[in-house]
Amino acid sequence: MPTAHVNAVVRLTHDVSDLWLGRGDVGVVQSIWLSPANCYEVEFCKSGQPAVRALLDADLFELVEPAPFSVGREEEAAKHE
Repeated sequence: MPTAHVNAVVRLTHDVSDLWLGRGDVGVVQSIWLSPANCYEVEFCKSGQPAVRALLDADLFELVEPAPFSVGREEEAAKHE
């Protein structure tokens, strides 16, 4: 499995019930912590809710292939026309 990096898009493979996050939720890696153990700070944004950040072990998520950046830009531009 490839290693996650800052700005990587990830999907939860397990529930994190303490933070109301569920399997399948998608987030973005914000930072990587190396001590005392490797973990990843991941930010999750659900529509209409405040962002949630969680420190996660790598076994709680998988990397997601992001859509090309230009697709999002085109959709956003179309909203403002």
